[in-house]
Amino acid sequence: MTGKAMIISVGGSPEPIVFTIKENRPDFVCFFASEQSVDKVGEIKNGLGFSIRDCKVLVRDHQNILECYRRSLECIERVREAGYNNGEVLVDFTGGTKPMSAALFSVTLAEGCSFVYVGGNERDKNSLGIVKEGTEKIIPCNNPWDLYFVEQRKNLCLFFNRYQFAAGREIISGVLDHCREESPEKDLFEGLKLVVEGYFEWDRFKHKEARELLAEARELLTVFARLTRNVKAGDFLAGLEFNLQYLNEFSRDTRGYKDLSRWHVLDMLGNAHRRFREGRYDDAIARLYRVLEMSAQWKLNSAHGIDTSSVPANKVPEAIRAEYIKKYSRGDILQLPLTASFRLLHVLGDPMGNVFNGQREEVDKILHVRNYSILAHGIQPVGAEPFKKFAVQVMNICHVDAAELPEFPMLIL
Repeated sequence: MTGKAMIISVGGSPEPIVFTIKENRPDFVCFFASEQSVDKVGEIKNGLGFSIRDCKVLVRDHQNILECYRRSLECIERVREAGYNNGEVLVDFTGGTKPMSAALFSVTLAEGCSFVYVGGNERDKNSLGIVKEGTEKIIPCNNPWDLYFVEQRKNLCLFFNRYQFAAGREIISGVLDHCREESPEKDLFEGLKLVVEGYFEWDRFKHKEARELLAEARELLTVFARLTRNVKAGDFLAGLEFNLQYLNEFSRDTRGYKDLSRWHVLDMLGNAHRRFREGRYDDAIARLYRVLEMSAQWKLNSAHGIDTSSVPANKVPEAIRAEYIKKYSRGDILQLPLTASFRLLHVLGDPMGNVFNGQREEVDKILHVRNYSILAHGIQPVGAEPFKKFAVQVMNICHVDAAELPEFPMLIL
């Protein structure tokens, strides 16, 4: 294994470092040394028999892991300044104190560097000390990023299951930058990239884009699950398949999501509950308000042929016509707000309007909370309890059962 540049931790013995530089022949070396070991750098360079470009990064307290970590970050910066990217860097953490080696490994692992270690069959101090000169050998490390995948999977699941899709995309991007082409992890994360992007688009109400991305993700993850016999991937695929069926039916019944429908009501309710689980109560209750508004708009249009944004006066029953003309006229048409829409449904004898009218007092209390929230017309944040109460009332008014709401599957890897 060779690297165009190396970062090498320096300890009390120069021989292993001379050996690793001779074996790997880097163009540039960053020596990571303590104040006690920096004098060894000259000895190391003299023992090479050829010249190298180099720099030195000193750590003042070689027993302090945080100090070592900060200086390890500086090593990465110095190598970049020398013109090398992380993929061209080989790290040898053989020398130095344990805090120095641990810090250097941790920092450069996250940067996607490669690693070697100088070992040997013979050591001093009854096989417990340093490798004896002349017995050194390079021990290449399997790509440690493969081990790091385990932690990245956990982080991705955490973010995905909390609907933090942008953060999930960042994790996947980092993983894919360091996956070997033949690694099964690459196939998995390529599929998960589409999954995260698909649900991200869905969460932003971009249903067409979501359906296309998730359909492509299904194909990749199906192949991965079959080849690896990964049960967890199979379980996630079942939830993904159910969601795709939902999006397909949604599209079919709405001319590609264009016509307002009950599907939109269900989808907005699902979105409201996701915001609630995130603790974003103001966002959640704002969506519940939109659910009510959307439900009245859909019901008036689908059952009575009335568009709330453009209502001819003769479509309004005579009992309330004069009042509505006075309050809601916009030229030759009427434009109806939420409560006026539900009152019209009630006068028309529609069951949805009747249920709303029967709960009007309680609904008005919740609407008051919403109207004075910071995302409406006031400055008061909304808590969890108003959302819970309002959600029950909204689902009752809209004749929605919790089982009908679209649920994103849990990602467990």
